[in-house]
Amino acid sequence: MIQDGTVLGTVLFELLDQFRDFEVIHAGSSGTGTVRQKSVSGDNEATEHSSDFFYTDSKGASISEHHWMGDRIDLDILASLVQPLAPVGRVQDTNDDDDAYDDSQLAEEAEGRQIIAQKGRAIGDERKLEDHTPSEKLATAVSKLEHRLSRAAKSIEGSLEYLEKFETLPLTSVARQIWMTHIGAFLAGRTTESTDGYEFVCLEPWHFANYVLRVCRALAGSKKIGGFLDRVPATSWEGLDGEALAKGLAFLWTCVTWAAAYMIHYYSNGAGKEKVPESIAVASAELVAARFIYKVSAHCTAPDQERIIQRLPAWTAVPHGQFDHTNKRLGRIVPLIAAIEKAGKSNLLGPDSATESLPAGTLVYNRTLGVTMLALDGSHHSYHLVDLSKSVDEPAKYGAFVAPVLFEGKPYKLFQRTDGVNAA
Repeated sequence: MIQDGTVLGTVLFELLDQFRDFEVIHAGSSGTGTVRQKSVSGDNEATEHSSDFFYTDSKGASISEHHWMGDRIDLDILASLVQPLAPVGRVQDTNDDDDAYDDSQLAEEAEGRQIIAQKGRAIGDERKLEDHTPSEKLATAVSKLEHRLSRAAKSIEGSLEYLEKFETLPLTSVARQIWMTHIGAFLAGRTTESTDGYEFVCLEPWHFANYVLRVCRALAGSKKIGGFLDRVPATSWEGLDGEALAKGLAFLWTCVTWAAAYMIHYYSNGAGKEKVPESIAVASAELVAARFIYKVSAHCTAPDQERIIQRLPAWTAVPHGQFDHTNKRLGRIVPLIAAIEKAGKSNLLGPDSATESLPAGTLVYNRTLGVTMLALDGSHHSYHLVDLSKSVDEPAKYGAFVAPVLFEGKPYKLFQRTDGVNAA
C-alpha cells in the first residue's frame, strides 16, 4: 500500500504525526531472549523499551537526522502489517491482479540497493522524488489500496476454513488486521488533489466499511467455533502487548459500529438501495457488529472515539441520526447475546415452533451458532441461518432447535439483505 510514495506514503507520515504513541506489536517476537533497545520519547530523551513492543513517540518534524531512521522503521513495520492473514505453511496465491501494480518495483529495488550500500542506514533521499503527481498515478494508488483491502478481507475469511485446526494464533496475526484498520480509517474519506487539478478520495467509505465488517466477522465468529480472537493465547491480554491489543480493538469497536450504520444507510436509503451485497458480513451488518462488540467488551470497557474526525474522515459519511439509531440498537442486541449465551436466560427465547412464521432478519438462537439471525424466511423445521464462523458467504441450513430471541416480549428483527444470497 505504501509503495506509492506520493499519496499513501505521505499520508502514513501524517498518520504517525497525528498519533505520537502509535503502538505496534513487534512482528515475529518469540517472547524469549528479549533485547532492550533505545527509543525516543516525546521530549527527545532516550528511554529504555523492550524490543518485543515497538512504538513511536516522536513527531517526524522534531527529531534529528540520526533519529529519522526510527520513522522509516515505523513505515516498514506498517508495511509489513498490510498483509493477509493465512494459516502457517499455506502458500498464498499471488497470481492476481496485483501484477497491475508493478510500476514501482524497479524504484524499490534501486532504493534497497542504496540502503544496503549505506550499511542498512536509510537517510531519506534514496527514492527519487517526483515534482508532480498526475491523475493517473493517484488513480492507480487508490485502486491499489482498494484491491489490497479486498484481498486481505478475502484472505482472513478464507482462513476461517482452518479455524478449528488452530489451537492458538500468533498475536501478530490479529494485530495486523487491527493496524491495517487504523491505516484504512485514516485514508477513508480523505481527499487529495493531483497536479492537473483533479480531486481524489484516497479510499471511498464503502470499501473501508466492507473491509471492517468482513474482518470483524472473522475475528468474532459464531458461538461454538468462534473466531480468530478466540485463538489468541490468554497471556496475550497481559502486559504491554495486552494493553495495545485492547486499545486497538476499542478503535475497531468504533469502526464496526460506524461500518454497520454506513451499510444500513447505503443499502436502505443510499446508492445501494436496489442492490444486494455479495458478502454475508455486509448483508448482516448489525449481527456482525453486535457479535464483535460482545466479544471485545470482555477486554474493552468502551469504544475509542477520541479525535474520531481526524482518525476517520469518513465519519461524516454516515448521517448523525443513522449512527445514533444503529448504536442504540446494538446497545439492545449485545446484552441479549450476553444474557442468553453467558447467563443462560431461556425466558428471552420464544417457542421453537414460532420460528416457522418469522421473516428473514429475525434474531434467533441456535445451540451451535448461538444468537444469530434468519438469512431467509422461516420454514418447516428447516432454517437458513447466518454462520459467521464459516469461510463462505452462503447461509447455513439447520433443522435443529431454532428459537426467536425476544426483546420486550417480541421477536427482534435486524437489518438484513441476505434474502438475495444463494442458500446452501
